[in-house]
Amino acid sequence: ALCVRLAAAFHLVYGVQDNVLDPARMAEFERFLDANGFPWVALSARVSVWAQLLAGVAYALGAATRWAALVMVVNFVVAIAMVHVGRPYPE
Repeated sequence: ALCVRLAAAFHLVYGVQDNVLDPARMAEFERFLDANGFPWVALSARVSVWAQLLAGVAYALGAATRWAALVMVVNFVVAIAMVHVGRPYPE
């Protein structure tokens, strides 16, 4: 369980650290969200990125992992619904 938790933590933190550290990458993510019809693009981008970063840190520390997992489930279900549902699978 520890290895899975640490692997998930690494994946989450590594996946968003560039958005946190580089304003150009955050702007790119905002354009992606805008192209996919997300509301309040600047706010949505920051909430998603910081939720992933903080959940990854929580996983790594073993702190509030169930709450962090719930936040990630909501974050990724919204992402799947907004970006992938109803669109053909790319070949």
